[in-house]
Amino acid sequence: MKKIFVADRASLGDTLLATPTLRAIKETYPYSRTIMMASSGAKEILDGHPFVDELLLYEKGDSIFPIIKKIWRADLALVLDFHYRSSLFAWLACIPRRIGRSSKKQTFLTDRVLGTPNASIYEAENTLTVARYAGIDTKKTQLIMAPCRENEKQHIKQLLVENKIDLIEKSIIVLAPYSLSYLKDWPEEYYQQLIDFLVLKEFVVVIVGGKENRERAEKLSGSVNMVGLLNIRETTYLISLAKLIVCGCTSVLHFAATTDTPQVAIYGPTAPIQWAPQRNCRVITKSLPCSPCYSTGRECQDDKLCVRQITPAEVCTAVSQVLHL
Repeated sequence: MKKIFVADRASLGDTLLATPTLRAIKETYPYSRTIMMASSGAKEILDGHPFVDELLLYEKGDSIFPIIKKIWRADLALVLDFHYRSSLFAWLACIPRRIGRSSKKQTFLTDRVLGTPNASIYEAENTLTVARYAGIDTKKTQLIMAPCRENEKQHIKQLLVENKIDLIEKSIIVLAPYSLSYLKDWPEEYYQQLIDFLVLKEFVVVIVGGKENRERAEKLSGSVNMVGLLNIRETTYLISLAKLIVCGCTSVLHFAATTDTPQVAIYGPTAPIQWAPQRNCRVITKSLPCSPCYSTGRECQDDKLCVRQITPAEVCTAVSQVLHL
């Protein structure tokens, strides 16, 4: 194999969950050239990634011809997402072997080896199923982020100084309260109780997330609000400096999985066995008859009962156990 095209234009978390597949390609074909196509939002995850030789960013509406030219007659295409255009690119580029996930729109464009992801295994394993069909495999499912750059590390250090945070005197704990869906979010009043507990234990609590949630985070008193101030690699670097991160099923949890920092993950409508990191992660969830339901698209009839039933006391206990308080 000389040139391998990999397409994954899914969410940021899904892109990170595909990085073990990128590792598998390099382990199986160390001298191959891996060309990765992803959404523009994934640039910080993949730009400079050790297992990506060339990164192509594509959004719907962009010209397809530069992409096709770059991947023309590659030896193999692995289509890891369910986007019709991803498979179409591989077909138009005359790539002889095209392997992807099963969907009606992609019929005849790829060899379909995986339909609905198996909710009983880790999602990184689901993604690897596509590669295994081509004889590409790895036993390492650790997620890998492109390394943080020196100027990004300096930005974090500057923010710590501005907020009078001395990591020698006090340890930080990162919270990421917000996901792309309110259904997955633990109530803010519960997070406030957790913050109060952590402050009593003399931790500095830092809130991270997307800029659209900055005003919401201002309501969480006793914490340092860095929501909207950090890019993906900076967020990941900050997490690597922390004693712990607490969050729900969000892309930030997958960022954390690329570090050695322990995680306490609050799961409601999504399946932790499929989406939670496999190492250093303490999952808190409730076994309700209606959960997990997120992938079904059904409207919640119980006002997020699955996450509301997880009490601040339970999370505080989990934090204490993980940190040996």
